[in-house]
Amino acid sequence: MKNIVIGICAFVLTGILILTVFTIHGRNMRQTELDQALAQALEETIAKTGKNHTDGPKSNEEMTALFLEKFLTQLESNSQAAVHILDADYEKGLLSAEAVLTYYHPTGKEGSVSSRQTAIRETVIAEDEK
Repeated sequence: MKNIVIGICAFVLTGILILTVFTIHGRNMRQTELDQALAQALEETIAKTGKNHTDGPKSNEEMTALFLEKFLTQLESNSQAAVHILDADYEKGLLSAEAVLTYYHPTGKEGSVSSRQTAIRETVIAEDEK
């Protein structure tokens, strides 16, 4: 009888340990995915703006739409995304965004991760313009 109780307790503790590991690992994976998707979408959007790109966005609204399209296509996890555009300036090449991913842990509890990033277009001034 003593061995049965010890076996049941070990089984329960193993289950709790497995759920804890899955919860921590899932959160880390979602945070990494969010950070990479946000950074890459910002970088690709800013790279399309400027005088050298005639096929890129021509206004702040178009730049925001391009960013959202690139960001949402990069998310692969089963979660809900909320994106807040903090600042968008097409002429200066500035785009700042905050994203929040809401998901469910293996235990059924809701979790969320967030990230805030800003991208600025780099312009190079030629020597003869200085």
